[in-house]
Amino acid sequence: MNRYFLLLMRFITDDHTPDERQAIYDRARRALLQQLLEADPGGADSQSAYERLTFEEAVRTVEAGVARWGHRDRS
Repeated sequence: MNRYFLLLMRFITDDHTPDERQAIYDRARRALLQQLLEADPGGADSQSAYERLTFEEAVRTVEAGVARWGHRDRS
């Protein structure tokens, strides 16, 4: 289980709509990208790519979990 999954699960509940979840992911994604750019202004190193892929994997895992919870789409 990656650390991004655990972090996202602190903020996502089955009461969030798909749009609300997407907004949470977008905010987290922007924060991650900002941190990666500060660490490597060129943004081209393999660690940055790994971190971005790991984050996106966590988003997919959370979304799969939401589907298993039987989320009611309120949008």
